[in-house]
Amino acid sequence: MQEQQIKQFKSRLQIADEYASEMAELFKINKEDILKMTRGSPRHCAARFCVYEKLRDRKWSYPLIGQTLGRDHQSIFNGVRQIKDARTNPNNRYHEYLKEVGL
Repeated sequence: MQEQQIKQFKSRLQIADEYASEMAELFKINKEDILKMTRGSPRHCAARFCVYEKLRDRKWSYPLIGQTLGRDHQSIFNGVRQIKDARTNPNNRYHEYLKEVGL
């Protein structure tokens, strides 16, 4: 019974990887481009920021997301802030990408 319970728990990296796969499919990009340390195109950034936002929705702290994904907490904070703004502000550079994928 205990083995079964242990298998139900996912590591932080597995959870982040699942969200990255989900966003990669939605944005029609490679998952690796979301998880890369380089910035990439605005489309890649929008997908990455959506992953950050989903992890925040799970009540993960900014430092925990940063530690899991190899970034500093300020980058995570800025990404979440950009995506929240992009949802309501058509002048935000990521607005068109969110609209395109229906987020």
